[in-house]
Amino acid sequence: MSKTDSELMVEFQKTGNEEAFEEIVRRHRQPLLNFFFRLTWDRQLAEDCCQEVFCRLYKYRKSYVPSAKLSTFLYRIGKNLWIDRYRSHKNEPDKLSLDATVGESERSFGKFIEAPAQDPSRRPEIHDEFEQVMEALDSLAPALRETLILVKYQGMKYAEAAEVLDVPIGTVRSRIHAAIEQLRSRLNVEEEKTVTSPRQNDE
Repeated sequence: MSKTDSELMVEFQKTGNEEAFEEIVRRHRQPLLNFFFRLTWDRQLAEDCCQEVFCRLYKYRKSYVPSAKLSTFLYRIGKNLWIDRYRSHKNEPDKLSLDATVGESERSFGKFIEAPAQDPSRRPEIHDEFEQVMEALDSLAPALRETLILVKYQGMKYAEAAEVLDVPIGTVRSRIHAAIEQLRSRLNVEEEKTVTSPRQNDE
């Protein structure tokens, strides 16, 4: 039976087990990459952001509390990174060099996260609507966009998104409602046909 995320993270905290860290990266890299891609629409920038999240996780691993869901912990790191470096244009956050070796091995940190990722806009099944959706999402205020991406595209429940964003669940609900209404207007999508309705399970 495979270990849970929390078990892997605790093992990594206590022993520095590289395989445990590698498995964490393997499980969470693509969802994080998708999250950042929808914020940036830039494949390379999304990869850079994703790498920095895992750099921070490696560097600040002792701050993880086992009672917290690891995916939520990762998205909080990602949200803070986005605000610090890209949304607010503040000073570049501290980074662990990707050329640095991990533990006692000779492998560089970057080797854990170098697997190629696909730009969703390049997939053949994505049609002409992609550019319209991209522009519509870009038109949203940052807070609405981030909330919608977490709930709709990353599949988070309202409670999880609220924890990541550090806001009440009611704020998540109101942001989702506002975001969907603005997207419907921008894309001229009827309510019963909209493709942007979020998950309603907010337990």
